[in-house]
Amino acid sequence: PLGETSDEQLLAEVARRHIDLHDKITDSLVKETYEIGKVLGHGASGKVYQVTHKVTGQSFACKVVKKNSSMNDAQSMSTEIEIMKRIRHRNVVSMYELYETPKCLWIILELVDGGDLHHYLAHTPHYNEVMASKQFKQILAGCHYLHSLGVVHRDLKLENIIVNSKTNKLTLIDFGFSISSGHDKKLK
Repeated sequence: PLGETSDEQLLAEVARRHIDLHDKITDSLVKETYEIGKVLGHGASGKVYQVTHKVTGQSFACKVVKKNSSMNDAQSMSTEIEIMKRIRHRNVVSMYELYETPKCLWIILELVDGGDLHHYLAHTPHYNEVMASKQFKQILAGCHYLHSLGVVHRDLKLENIIVNSKTNKLTLIDFGFSISSGHDKKLK
């Protein structure tokens, strides 16, 4: 019986079976806290799911990133996470929570539900200069904010700009290639 097993014996059995408790416990914690919904998108570093907080009912996006030695190594992931912790701007995606294990990251992000700018432009029949100027101003506002913090996005493209379906507000996403000069200036 388990009650008669010493901690050392239990840990030895876990090691013998190659069970990664940390990953399993964290995975369970995420699934206990959030209802996992549909896939919103995917890229080279992982998938993004729509999730709903089980207590509050609030919807978020959850980026699930499997760590590996090539693209999602510890250094690049720590840079992305440190940048995400610092940023708060209406045109840049916000991070709310982070669950981390040695093998995986679950990043809980602001949900922006209108798809990327490429999709928006392809499906907007009467796109005009006024609309373009308002959207370009939002992109520049997000970039200016990042630059004021010493952050360079380095992967700006239509697929990394998402549109709020109700307000048409643009949001910059995906800081996987970003770099930071380490300056910790605050935007006034």
